Amino acid sequence: MYRIESDVLRAEINPIGAELFSLYSKETGKEYLWQGDPAWWTGRAPILFPIVCSMKDSSYTYNGNTYTMPKHGFVRHAKFTVKPLTASKIIFEYNDNAETHKAYPFAFQFQVIFEMVGNTLSTMYRVENRDN
Repeated sequence: MYRIESDVLRAEINPIGAELFSLYSKETGKEYLWQGDPAWWTGRAPILFPIVCSMKDSSYTYNGNTYTMPKHGFVRHAKFTVKPLTASKIIFEYNDNAETHKAYPFAFQFQVIFEMVGNTLSTMYRVENRDN
């Protein structure tokens, strides 16, 4: 887990899926994020890319080739590269590779940037198309 914080809040982010796992108030002691009760659902805040939901037969055809795409895409289970910037800002990055090309034949860079300022956590998603 990676942690960023301000004087007011603390966030913990899992490098698998760049998933926010905790958003905690230092002032009130309150956890603001679902904590993944296995009796119901173990996820917290998964990032869904490059699709949300599923496709008919979990596949699609592009340029005459058929690709199988898992439900909600593949980044929620991907290990991101982590670039800590400061105690309050961090970047998680995932790039296309041979494995992603089996489901998504495009070159890309996907970044999730978390930044904490005071009582606000900002999350920015940046997708760079590295293909034509």
